[in-house]
Amino acid sequence: LKQLKMLEESGDFKATYLLGRLYYSGKDYQSEEVRQMKRNCGIGTNLRKSHEMNVSAVRLNEKDYKSLFELGSDYVAGQSRTGIPNSESRNLRKAYKYLSTALEEAQSQGDGLYERLINNQLKKIKPYI
Repeated sequence: LKQLKMLEESGDFKATYLLGRLYYSGKDYQSEEVRQMKRNCGIGTNLRKSHEMNVSAVRLNEKDYKSLFELGSDYVAGQSRTGIPNSESRNLRKAYKYLSTALEEAQSQGDGLYERLINNQLKKIKPYI
């Protein structure tokens, strides 16, 4: 965990992305490896920290579809993913922007799993955009 945090502090977007996943509650499609790492490192859920890591990961790499998906999903769900009141954290226009970019990148990489995950989020918000 120390090494991961050191990498994140040095600007490594993959470490930043992984920390965001580790701080998240894990009530989603999270891989068994991430759940196991979370338990082994003793990382508790911290939704605000997870959201901060998602924002940072996208700043570090604006083309990483996994980071874009996580940040877009934060803005779809609002408080239940960010720990920040919905009036401050739920933003469907931002969500659409990040998710649309994530979809383009996932398609260019041929990642069918993420294409499905992203499309599911986009379907939720398209009627409101």
